[in-house]
Amino acid sequence: MKIALAHWSGRISPVFDVTDHVALITAANGRETHRADLRLDGCDPFARARKLAEAQANVLLCGAVSAALEKALAAAGVQVIGFLG
Repeated sequence: MKIALAHWSGRISPVFDVTDHVALITAANGRETHRADLRLDGCDPFARARKLAEAQANVLLCGAVSAALEKALAAAGVQVIGFLG
């Protein structure tokens, strides 16, 4: 499983739509096996969703997320768990 975690200043980013960094955490058997940083450029919801899908993210953990971006992520096969703080 690959988890994308939107972050900003060491915390979950308050609004995913404008965050520019995502930690990609690969987990197996309940443990982290790899971590990488993914830079997101621009605010186009379809491009952002496509970038996460290309990185093979299964789940996105984030703060607030717009309805348009959440739909784009779902269409790309990325489950969104939002409104975390």
